[in-house]
Amino acid sequence: MDVKVIQQGLIMEGVVGIKVIGMGETQLFLQLEEGVVLEAVKRNHEVWWEVMFKRVRKWAPPMVAVNISVWLNVTGIPLYVWDEPLLKKIGSLFGVFVDFDEETIARKRLDLARIRIST
Repeated sequence: MDVKVIQQGLIMEGVVGIKVIGMGETQLFLQLEEGVVLEAVKRNHEVWWEVMFKRVRKWAPPMVAVNISVWLNVTGIPLYVWDEPLLKKIGSLFGVFVDFDEETIARKRLDLARIRIST
């Protein structure tokens, strides 16, 4: 899920004092404000917590994301070849294609295509 969605979910659950930071495709860093007890939050919001998180563990320096999601900004594509298969092929040259941004899908800008990939 998107970091913003998870952060909003915490707020909707009434949980304050936890900042959600993306570390890569499937990893998040939960930064706790002083005084926030993670075990208490998990216990008080157990159902929601189990849906949102597969596993939560204390961070250690060796923990790094294997895959990260990045946006490619592609310019200079002639309009007559601008289509989804070409943009996916360009993305696949750098990683695994994930998505396009809304402006690219809707062709609101034709000077720049934004392609999200996993690498």
